[in-house]
Amino acid sequence: MKGFGPLFRMIADKAKALLADRGYDVEAIREEIAFHGVQAVIPAKRGRRNPALHDRDKYRQRSRV
Repeated sequence: MKGFGPLFRMIADKAKALLADRGYDVEAIREEIAFHGVQAVIPAKRGRRNPALHDRDKYRQRSRV
């Protein structure tokens, strides 16, 4: 969590979307992504009170390199 911000800022100007697993469904990470105008494609953790929506088609592509 602490290292996410500095690493993300290094690529934020090149990214259009960040595809990640549920482990990255943290409000601070979502805020950092939104601050840079990047789309967060992260499914909500189970049991989250206010789950954020995500693009399922893009999410399926998360493992492609």
